[in-house]
Amino acid sequence: MPLCTGNDGAGHNNAFVMYGSTTIGLHKEKEETFDLTIERLTARIDITNEAYVQGMTDDDPKGGFLLKGVRILHARPESYIVPQMDYVSPDVATVSDWKTTPDQIRLVKVAGDIATDMTDGTPDEQATATCQRIWHTLYTYENHETEHAPTGLEITGTFRGLAVTRQIPFEVTETDGTTKRAVPIVRNHRYLVRILPAPGQTDLSYSIQVGEWNAVDTVNVQPNQDQLPEVTNVACNEAIKSYGGDLINGIMPDTLVVPADGGTLTFTASCPFDTRVTADYFSPEDGNSWLEVTSSEPTVTKTNISLTREYTITIKANAGLAPTLVNRGYLYIANGGNGSAVDTVALYQGANIAYGKTRFAAITMGQVSGKDVVWAPVNVGATVIATQIEKDADITTNEEKEANERQCGYYFQWGRKVAFRYGGEPGDLAPAGVTLSTYENATKSDYEYATKFIMNSAAWFSDYAAFSKNWPKENDPCPAGWRVPTKEELQIVFDQTPAIDGTTGIWSSATTPEFVLPASGVRNFNTGKSENRGKSASYWSATFDGGKAYRLNTDPLLEKRDIAPGYPVRCVKE
Repeated sequence: MPLCTGNDGAGHNNAFVMYGSTTIGLHKEKEETFDLTIERLTARIDITNEAYVQGMTDDDPKGGFLLKGVRILHARPESYIVPQMDYVSPDVATVSDWKTTPDQIRLVKVAGDIATDMTDGTPDEQATATCQRIWHTLYTYENHETEHAPTGLEITGTFRGLAVTRQIPFEVTETDGTTKRAVPIVRNHRYLVRILPAPGQTDLSYSIQVGEWNAVDTVNVQPNQDQLPEVTNVACNEAIKSYGGDLINGIMPDTLVVPADGGTLTFTASCPFDTRVTADYFSPEDGNSWLEVTSSEPTVTKTNISLTREYTITIKANAGLAPTLVNRGYLYIANGGNGSAVDTVALYQGANIAYGKTRFAAITMGQVSGKDVVWAPVNVGATVIATQIEKDADITTNEEKEANERQCGYYFQWGRKVAFRYGGEPGDLAPAGVTLSTYENATKSDYEYATKFIMNSAAWFSDYAAFSKNWPKENDPCPAGWRVPTKEELQIVFDQTPAIDGTTGIWSSATTPEFVLPASGVRNFNTGKSENRGKSASYWSATFDGGKAYRLNTDPLLEKRDIAPGYPVRCVKE
């Protein structure tokens, strides 16, 4: 009887046993003729790999699928001469160890109806092959048993250079759309498996049609490359902060903070097309070598047909990192066959996350409703952490003025996203006494005074008395992921009695010295003029109540205030 490999392992080819029957009457001394149809006891499985790309090799995958081997799963190793559809021998169990040998995978050039085997040709001739075939090689015996998993195939190879394993059961779905039924393997039938390119990278699909040996039954294998890697078993003992995910329970966070002393992040990543993890950095100033990625060899998980790797990310120590700065890096955990199917993890090295797009370390100070409040280290628009603010009367050079600008940032009328500079008047002022518009109209980009400071003793828009919501998110001037603080959050600062130091022009928190507020001064609501820089400061909250908004000043006071003045904003993390 034929084996899957075509011989018995010792190089002996095995003949097909065929069977047929008929009944005729025989008469003495008379010659009778009869026609006899005979059938093979085996079923034949042929495979054509049409996802092969001309000239592809392991070293040059060319974006195609290179077939490496096939194994028949849950097949019967024996048969019987006389078909008995209802009889199953208890002595015949299914096996899953029939597989091809490498020499049986042939390179074939197909042109019209002519197929030429190029496997044994020169490298140039092999490069003209248009597909791979395993024909006249794989056989199995008929199998009507339905109590076990259906007979099927395990196809292995490389897709775009990455290992792929596919199991294709010979089964059909019933009309209810969920119940699956094994397809019987019938003697004297040919099953052709066509491996096709995956249009749109769709998932596996296949169909089986039963016919005679010269009929074609098609199974289409279409690899899905849209799957994101599954990441589990995440651990980082040195992490001081994480956002998103659940680091305690081994779920990867979106953001991870590791101290300047360094640490180690480990996790498991699985995907049918293998996985690829790479590190990148936000800018040259963030360094380019403090993240080191290593991984184990992949292991095959056949239950979900995936490749699994163990990854170790070493975060190297950086003793020279300033305490106010953060190094910003990223981990990209990608599908090995499709780099656009990727999860991104932001990884910060330093005391905290970075504020916005800067390298400044955010500051955790106080709690609201049991949750830590994370503060920006600088005002919106500031580019350096405040250390010395000069009073207006003491400024004698442009450098001193520019130094103040870098430390103090911008000024905002409550509820507006429009940034104003200290000393920008009269060029940024709307005409005095303009008729106020509603909030909705005054915040549109085509509003006549959309970029102008609107002077008024009470408000810069007309319907403020009926306004009943906090600073609208769409007009929040903070960077993405940050927002204007609430009254309750500014209460954390107020409880520490902020008072400007007359020499430095800043206030530093006694509990959290890295948190400082510069004496930024204000833009006057009636005149729009800049006043009191280096002497005092007021900061907006997002909280609105009865036509006014809460503000914190360094008298200190935390109180409701008319919303026309221009004050700076110190953001908090969302």
